[in-house]
Amino acid sequence: MFHLRDACVSKKVKNKNKKISFVPTNNIYKCICEDEIPIYPPSKWLKSKPISTAKTYGTTLVRFFNFLKTRRKPYWKATRKDFRDFFTLITEYDEDGDSLEEAAIQYETAESYKTVLIGFYRFLNQYYDNDIVRVYEHTEKTGWLGVDVKITTRWNDVEVVVDEVLNELVHSGKMKVSDKDYILEYKEEEIAAIYLNIRGSRNRAIFLCTLHGMRIDEVLSIKIKDYDTKKGSVKPSRSKGRKQGKTREVIIDSETLNQIEIYLQDERKSAEKRAKSQKCEYMFVNTRAVHDVLNFIQYPYGSFRSSLLLAARRAGIVKDVRTHSGRSHRATTLLKMMTNGEIKMSDEQFRLVFGWMSMNASIPYVEHENKRVADEIVIDIHDKRTKKLNELKALKKLEEFKKSK
Repeated sequence: MFHLRDACVSKKVKNKNKKISFVPTNNIYKCICEDEIPIYPPSKWLKSKPISTAKTYGTTLVRFFNFLKTRRKPYWKATRKDFRDFFTLITEYDEDGDSLEEAAIQYETAESYKTVLIGFYRFLNQYYDNDIVRVYEHTEKTGWLGVDVKITTRWNDVEVVVDEVLNELVHSGKMKVSDKDYILEYKEEEIAAIYLNIRGSRNRAIFLCTLHGMRIDEVLSIKIKDYDTKKGSVKPSRSKGRKQGKTREVIIDSETLNQIEIYLQDERKSAEKRAKSQKCEYMFVNTRAVHDVLNFIQYPYGSFRSSLLLAARRAGIVKDVRTHSGRSHRATTLLKMMTNGEIKMSDEQFRLVFGWMSMNASIPYVEHENKRVADEIVIDIHDKRTKKLNELKALKKLEEFKKSK
């Protein structure tokens, strides 16, 4: 069975006879073991996380890996059906396998499981070329043997399948969702407050990019070669609903361009020097060393999300802020400008700006804008009616005053 355990970083030292040995240090990290043998690359992924986060993430992975083991299936061969069955099991059944009337875990807990599995498979899909991962197997005849395996699961497949399971539970009434007041449109002062409170030029640049209507995965997938300073544009290498290799171009403003340049000079360049021989084609990279080791890889989604939420709390923003809030803000503000006649844009142009496959994706924003316009009309009617009543009251008082004379 799989389990989570502590491991320590070792450092290489030479003795007087110039013999090299490895001495353990006090730097502890979490790793996943199978029969006391650490497995790679899950342990590599956990090693890049803070120790408290690694413990939480590792516990989730262990539970999932043990579920797969009952099916005699390794994690790199997990299918959409495996993810569906796993989440059905942990939400609808108790430890004895009996079906429950209500969900065994809360919606937020299920979401945290989803976040971990998406993060792990995103790491596998993005860190390794062509989804080829080297794993190590042990047999009595050959001993330890490295084998290249193909990851058959895409991280966004995990998201789709898990959302289907959770939505079914919510609609059936088995699982309750806490009411959250998500931000659909920022106020200008909220944007300024988040920008001032978010730490690091990299996080500021990413935040500004989301305000141009890009999904967070699109922002993090931008490669250095697809950043055009002269044209003022970027091309995400991944985009939801688009086939691999087909990208869309996003025009960004001078403020965002300047912030990206500050990040490239102040943070990325110094991280690249510390990374030495490591190379990374993505523009936004990890710059934080863990146990004096810097993994020069694509910046993780979870790290930006944590920075964004912390900045929102510092700014005193009560509504729930999401990494998707910047994209929502862009859509609602453009629709408002179209309604007010400030800009002329067709539905097809609006669809292309956001990279949607169809205009169906715009329905929540259109409904929000329609409600705003309807509310303004109702308020205007009320104001006119109140004004008319006040005029009539004033006229009546004037007539009464004249009669009294």
